[in-house]
Amino acid sequence: MNRDKTKKTTERGNRRSHLRALQALAVKLLSAVDPEQLLQEILLEATHVMGAEHASIAILKENDDTTMYVRYGLGIHASQIRFQIKTYEGAIGEVCRTGEIYIIDDYRTWKNRIQDSRMDQMTTSASAPLTASGKIVGVLQLSWQNEPILFSENSRTILRQYSQLASIA
Repeated sequence: MNRDKTKKTTERGNRRSHLRALQALAVKLLSAVDPEQLLQEILLEATHVMGAEHASIAILKENDDTTMYVRYGLGIHASQIRFQIKTYEGAIGEVCRTGEIYIIDDYRTWKNRIQDSRMDQMTTSASAPLTASGKIVGVLQLSWQNEPILFSENSRTILRQYSQLASIA
């Protein structure tokens, strides 16, 4: 019983922390902070709140609707900055095809994975669309390694909120 009470208290604390982070980012957004810096802060805050070890934002290449490139990266994705991927490949391809958040439980065994040795230890991957005028213009990705994690509906909601903020930036 005490463990349940502790868990609920921790969840409330995490929710408060998440809401404070979203509010701070919204204030920066409304204050016309440099969009490049803001996108990096959104990515960093999303990894912190979600407990992800790795993250990236891929953006649609100018004058090429079939290619995205990694614009920002943290963790193993930092070495992928400027890496290009087609909008029909990998998790980015799934997000572009469906327009929805796409969760991969274990990237190591996922049949459509990008063959890149840097990703060999990655387990859970969550990708969300960045949109402008109803069109997908980028993808925010969070990744974990070693043990797969359970991605709850609440986690999807939080990821969606961060992808919406990044879309505005």
